[in-house]
Amino acid sequence: MEQLNYTTTIYSRPLDEMNMDRNMDHQGRKSGNGNDNDNIDIIDGPWVVVLDNFLTDEECDRLIQLGKDQGYKPSTEQRTNRDGTATENTVSRRRTSTNTFCHNCREDAIAGRVTDKIATITGFPVEFSEDLQLLQYRPGQFYKRHHDFIPAHKYGPSGPRLVTVLLYLNDMEVVEGDSDSSNSSKSGATRFNELAEGADPVDVVPKKGRALIWPSVLDEDVLTEDGRTDHEALVVERGMKYAANAWLHLRDEVHFEGVAC
Repeated sequence: MEQLNYTTTIYSRPLDEMNMDRNMDHQGRKSGNGNDNDNIDIIDGPWVVVLDNFLTDEECDRLIQLGKDQGYKPSTEQRTNRDGTATENTVSRRRTSTNTFCHNCREDAIAGRVTDKIATITGFPVEFSEDLQLLQYRPGQFYKRHHDFIPAHKYGPSGPRLVTVLLYLNDMEVVEGDSDSSNSSKSGATRFNELAEGADPVDVVPKKGRALIWPSVLDEDVLTEDGRTDHEALVVERGMKYAANAWLHLRDEVHFEGVAC
């Protein structure tokens, strides 16, 4: 695999209390490491990291084409019953996008590079990831506040989702003459609502080739949801938004797919 060459921006991370200013609140501090972080206050919270230029244009375009070839269907949600079992996937008014799972991405010459890259930067074997979920958002579509952790997964063969890697496959269209408006600048953005108590929302804007990474569980207990990483997909104001989700599990997801405990 070719050498990875990307730019890292940290929005949130567990800060070392020994190195924090006593008067610093949960909004964090300037990182001062010579990249985009110089203009970002790092929040004292879970790891939330952006990798720019993570994917090539060819890889982004290939994933979009694979989604179109397979056909997008209305996105669904899965909930957990009180007894710990999962509900059937249902179409929800809270999630209006369309998606498809890329069952052959690992075997595709170009898409396979993407899954290999994810394994390289996270340390998770390729087999620990669900099939890439390829996403399509049309103007007006969104996904309201939610969490990627599904409690019913906890005691399944592959265990819970530990980490999400969200890949942005295209740039968002901006209304001419309105590039500085709050709507245009945040069209289709991923919003983390409260990464730390009292912290302002963090909005990550889609950018072609960009990867956004965050955990779904606590460092100290991988079977417990980290509620700080609630997030939402803001409404697309104009044009199309294409993205892909990689959900990384505690154990092998591929060989246990469909197996129940």
